[in-house]
Amino acid sequence: MPKDGDKTGMPKERPIGAKEAKKQRSGKCKARDDDASLNEDLKNYIAIQATTKQRHEEYLKTKKRISSDKVEAARLGRETALVKAYQKLISMDTKEMTEEMRAEHVIGLKIIRGKLDDNTN
Repeated sequence: MPKDGDKTGMPKERPIGAKEAKKQRSGKCKARDDDASLNEDLKNYIAIQATTKQRHEEYLKTKKRISSDKVEAARLGRETALVKAYQKLISMDTKEMTEEMRAEHVIGLKIIRGKLDDNTN
């Protein structure tokens, strides 16, 4: 019967030594190319990163679209206020106004009309 083997005659596999175990713990040993779980983890990480990047780009596009929609809504709000002011000035009765008040009224109408024309262009 062999000295270092079991009953089948095969030699026993010896545990790794203290120095070899220390090298493996500290990461100084050669990396194993056959570590499939590491490759799978790396592939999963890369896939997750790509998905995250795509979602972030979609988020930025949506944020930009919302921002431009808000700017457009604010512009339309200002234009609506100008139209209301213009309609109010146009419908005013100028019979009882003095010449000076009529001149200011006409100037105000011209200014608002100019702003409305600038907004539509």
